[in-house]
Amino acid sequence: SIFFRFLTMRATVVCLLVGYVAFALSSTVPFSDNSSSLVKELETDSLLDIWGGEMVNLVGFYDKENATASTHFATVWEGLATQHAGLFSFSAADGGGKLSFILETLKIKKLPSVLAFPSKLTSSKALPQTYKGPINESSISKWALKQLPHTLVYKIASESNMNTFKGYTTSKKVCLFHNETDTPPVFRALSLTFADRLRFGEAKMKDKKRAKIGEKEGITEFPKVVVYGAEDSKDKQNFDGPLAMAELKAFLEPHALSLEKREEIRKERKEKYDKEQEEKKAQEEKEKAEKEAKRKEEAAEKKRKRREKRKIVKARDEAYLVMEREWQAEDGELIHVRQTGWDEVPEIS
Repeated sequence: SIFFRFLTMRATVVCLLVGYVAFALSSTVPFSDNSSSLVKELETDSLLDIWGGEMVNLVGFYDKENATASTHFATVWEGLATQHAGLFSFSAADGGGKLSFILETLKIKKLPSVLAFPSKLTSSKALPQTYKGPINESSISKWALKQLPHTLVYKIASESNMNTFKGYTTSKKVCLFHNETDTPPVFRALSLTFADRLRFGEAKMKDKKRAKIGEKEGITEFPKVVVYGAEDSKDKQNFDGPLAMAELKAFLEPHALSLEKREEIRKERKEKYDKEQEEKKAQEEKEKAEKEAKRKEEAAEKKRKRREKRKIVKARDEAYLVMEREWQAEDGELIHVRQTGWDEVPEIS
């Protein structure tokens, strides 16, 4: 009976382990099965969303057939999505599924694999970047933060730069005064989140010359975030909280332009861009037509000159035949005398 109870307990433990593994897999892979997941499970028609989104999109491809590796990856990916909530858009897909052509195109054979798709606000033609390190939160996090763009943050290195930045009147301005070497990732992510709703700038207080910019603005402690008014830059408000995504986003939202106003700005910019492109195309066509007309004119002129040369040569040869004479020298020998200057007419080139 003891042996029977031992077998029963062993069977129970095995069942519990199997059940736990099944639960873990069902709650993490695919991610769409987990209602609390911050990761979006990709479908075929969602590829355009990740490639043309405004956020930097981190996409993890896992091997659905490899339960152990997939479970480990899911744990890491969920952890990163929680750690960097708001900084990126997190997605996942079965590497052997309908989106496998992406891996084939980029010649990626190893799974799991992580790709970063750039924001359309800063790069519309760039290909996704591929992570090549170990699958753990620390390593992927360091790599991912480098994918956030700097281009939407105006660099303030002089008082002239500061005046230019404060002179922007379309929206309010957000300036970060700090003494770090690189722009904080959260500030770069916010420049994407509030694109065309707020103007972002940074002043690095890394030397005495630049420190004077902060002193003139009344900034003596770093880092410090200051919001300047749209029309009046003297109307400003300091943010005294931590440089964290949630806190900063909540602080900046009331200062930002409405989404409707943002769309108006983008529509106007697109119309202006389209008009400039039309004008550029018309100018290029005009220049092309003028160049072609000039080419035809030069060709016609060359042809006319060739005809003139032929006439001159023909006239010269006829004149030579007529005017060539035989003269008798004093010693009785015959010589041929050609008219002086007959060979000065250039030959046809």
